[in-house]
Amino acid sequence: MIQTWSSLNQFEQWAGFFSLVMLGGGQTWLVFRGLLIGRLPLAWSQAGMVALQRGQISGDKGAIACFEKGWDAEEEHLNPMAYLALHRIHLFIEDRETAEEWFESLLAVGGEEAVAVEWIQAIHEALKKIDSSDALRLPPLTLSEQE
Repeated sequence: MIQTWSSLNQFEQWAGFFSLVMLGGGQTWLVFRGLLIGRLPLAWSQAGMVALQRGQISGDKGAIACFEKGWDAEEEHLNPMAYLALHRIHLFIEDRETAEEWFESLLAVGGEEAVAVEWIQAIHEALKKIDSSDALRLPPLTLSEQE
């Protein structure tokens, strides 16, 4: 297009210009969509962990609300992490019925074996930091999780 620009009539130049603008705008939109929207479940999981480490379990910005948004059909590796966190948090606050629902979801995606040991340790440590006596409700860590 650049090489033939001078030979194009005014209509063709405008059409070429708008085509380039649309192509550039579309590429920019796709990049930002991938950077912002595509990574949103990961951001919610991170926000949930931060809230948990700050002792914020419930509320709009609490760990439960964040982890409930932290799973995604496209990024399936995040799902067991969110399910495990929600299961442990609900055990911690003595909501056994909801904890069981999240545990069933966890089992459906591979169980605790699908979650990094470090994640399980971090969840347990954050809950223990909030209240060590309530943390006794959590299932004990296995030998590999304690290392």
